[in-house]
Amino acid sequence: VRRIAGWLPEVTLADPDSDDQFGAGVLGKGFAWTWMQRPEPKGPRIPRPEVLAVRTRGVGGKEELIAALSDPSFDVRYEAIQSLGRLPPSPAVIRALESMLGYEGLVELQYAALTSLGHIGSTESGGRIAQFLESPDALLRARAMRTLGEIRDGRYLPRIRQLLDDDPEIDCRLAAVPALGKFRDRESVPKPV
Repeated sequence: VRRIAGWLPEVTLADPDSDDQFGAGVLGKGFAWTWMQRPEPKGPRIPRPEVLAVRTRGVGGKEELIAALSDPSFDVRYEAIQSLGRLPPSPAVIRALESMLGYEGLVELQYAALTSLGHIGSTESGGRIAQFLESPDALLRARAMRTLGEIRDGRYLPRIRQLLDDDPEIDCRLAAVPALGKFRDRESVPKPV
């Protein structure tokens, strides 16, 4: 909690000694940080309704999030990736998110970066995203298809069509369907008999 809050210049911590975490979200013209609680050991984190810290967007907001990508804490990096995906696209944000795609072995960070690149509509990242179509990890292949659909990079439409037919994982084949739908790809829809 302290590391995440440390990236905000002005914060109020309700319970800094707790094991719960902050979660970031965009609130109007600033960032709202809400307390994330895990009521059961293996259950999902649930946001509490209280907003604990608010920081208005300023000159340093984007730079602070990019700097947070180098933090040793996994949670800080993950939240920074998600927050960058909510900012307007800029070359610095795109470069920072693309750099997170190279985290071999940290699938969660790669997945979050793919998602954020899709959210900001980074069409120039199509080549970097498409590399994950060949990933041995089915989760990353599926996310790459969805992200390419979100940014509508038609260069990879034939490969997504092929994965719809040939991918050994059902989850990947299912991910190809909405991706092709974003392209409004009628060639992939079978003709009625």
